[in-house]
Amino acid sequence: MLAKKQLGQFFTTNSDWILQGLEPFIAGKNIVDPFAGAGDLLHWARRHGARSAVGYDIDESLTDGKNIIHRDSFALPPQAEFIITNPPYLYQNKLQDNRLLAQSRHTDLYQLALEKMMESIEGIVLVPINFLSAENAKYIRQIFLEKFAIIKANYFTEPVFADTSYNIIAFYYRKKLQQAEIMAIDFTLYRGVAKNARGLARGTPQAERRSAGATKNARGLDRLACGGAPQAEMHGARATESIPAVAQAADAVLANSVAHAAKIETKLTVFRRHNWQIGGEFLAAIRHYGNRLQIGRLEEEDLHPGNYAVRIAYNHLNCRKNIHVCETDYNIIKNNIMLLKAIDTGTKGGQIRLEDIRNYDCDALVSIKTSRNQINLVVPLYIGIKEQEQLINLFNRELNAKRQEYYSLFMTNYRDKNRKRISFNFAYKLLNYLYFSHLKAGGENRLNRQNPAKRTIPASHAAESQRNPLPTGIRPPSSLSAN
Repeated sequence: MLAKKQLGQFFTTNSDWILQGLEPFIAGKNIVDPFAGAGDLLHWARRHGARSAVGYDIDESLTDGKNIIHRDSFALPPQAEFIITNPPYLYQNKLQDNRLLAQSRHTDLYQLALEKMMESIEGIVLVPINFLSAENAKYIRQIFLEKFAIIKANYFTEPVFADTSYNIIAFYYRKKLQQAEIMAIDFTLYRGVAKNARGLARGTPQAERRSAGATKNARGLDRLACGGAPQAEMHGARATESIPAVAQAADAVLANSVAHAAKIETKLTVFRRHNWQIGGEFLAAIRHYGNRLQIGRLEEEDLHPGNYAVRIAYNHLNCRKNIHVCETDYNIIKNNIMLLKAIDTGTKGGQIRLEDIRNYDCDALVSIKTSRNQINLVVPLYIGIKEQEQLINLFNRELNAKRQEYYSLFMTNYRDKNRKRISFNFAYKLLNYLYFSHLKAGGENRLNRQNPAKRTIPASHAAESQRNPLPTGIRPPSSLSAN
């Protein structure tokens, strides 16, 4: 039997917390869950007035032939007007057997699951927030949101499942009566997960499991379905008979849980012309400029020995040393002060930002090819130190403003603590956008008038420069090749 994580299974043992506010949509409906797991969502639906509720699952150990039926819903999607499900999600590079996704246009199992639900009329689903924010979810957004409108959604800034770092969104969708260019979603954002709700996500305490009927046999099923994984790693009891009692435990602590989590209610607006992507209008403006300045980064292979002393940080700001480089390298290093931190640290002052490398008692940060966090940017020589200082302030101000406007949802999640990351290409393009639209009136005309001697484009940026060719006669950032 496949391990739970290879099935993409993350069980919904804290349904009341995740689905609060969505209860009215379920009353009187005939419900189908094509990826039912242990049946948590089916029990939630029955408790909140569903007329009927039946589930299907590929994991035969979870089925009883009545409430949950053995079935591969990817191969044979059930017909249903109302679907409620927490579909499997697992990115393509984490799948041992990628045949399902290889035969599709999707990069994650949840995307394929959503496509299999396209014949429904309405439903409630739990999927990663990347569905509304990631570039690699563009195709599923296009086909799903052309047909359906998201009416109401809950988003959680912390993982609600113990065995995955995914941040999820739970939303109610309904088939559109007519096509629209704008979608305004009733959006509730929960900052952090309440202590008790998080406890339920990790599985109820042992005493509660015993009172909930989590018998020795049920624990054995846990281990079997999860490839021998320890019981403590599971999402509560998996045996069907234990779920109602676990759900009652969830009800008992829900009110207390709500009191411990910050809650923001707003309208989230997305646009068809921007592929229904959160922050799409901002991202489109940045993409328009591309990397016309051909901003790059300083890497170890760019340095060449010489007689000019510099103090560098090697791949990490705490690893500083003195070296000697050639004159060309020296001039480039001394004329590039922008340090990019591309990943949130999880601390209050550790958000993504640009800083002045000189504040770290060194002249430059030299990164390796595989660096994904901190890099020293290299810009054209006509962008001087004063302008770079202005760009640092503009970058931080603009990024922080957009993070507040969109609750950071236009950015990619990075591990835990609601951390975000940006790609280096995104940073390059944002700086181009700021340079031409904010810092330099008529900056593009000025760019086209420049005609310095050409220098080598770093190999690491060749692909980007082909996509966004530099106007004729413009000097790209140096690869720091020797004279």
